[in-house]
Amino acid sequence: MKRIALATVAALMFVGPLATTAYAQDRSGYERGDDNDRDRRGDDRRDGDRYDRGDNDRYNRNWQPINQRQNMIENRIRAGMRNGRLSRNEAFHLRAQFRDIAQVEARYRRNGLSYQERRDLDRRFDRLTADLQIALNDRDRRRG
Repeated sequence: MKRIALATVAALMFVGPLATTAYAQDRSGYERGDDNDRDRRGDDRRDGDRYDRGDNDRYNRNWQPINQRQNMIENRIRAGMRNGRLSRNEAFHLRAQFRDIAQVEARYRRNGLSYQERRDLDRRFDRLTADLQIALNDRDRRRG
């Protein structure tokens, strides 16, 4: 009889702290109401997407990823130089504008891209694309 009582007490001593530990686990601030796990935009710091460039925006189907736009613009500048539709001077100015956008993007990306920052980058890329289109179609075929 003592053995059964001793085994029961030992089992309770083992199981008791496990139940208490499970109860005391963090509930991600839902009960406490703290927002320590959120950054300045309200994004969850723990979700692993803090440095997301917004390339996987599932709500804006027409939005083109930043990397894709950068590659497309750089390829168009190279092609314009190769086929003579862009002068060296035009390409230099377009690439300077491109570098400025890349610097702004790097600054924005340090804390993750907010919606407003992404819109600003889109606006800048749109302007660069328009400038590139004008330079490609100005029929200025000189090589210098």
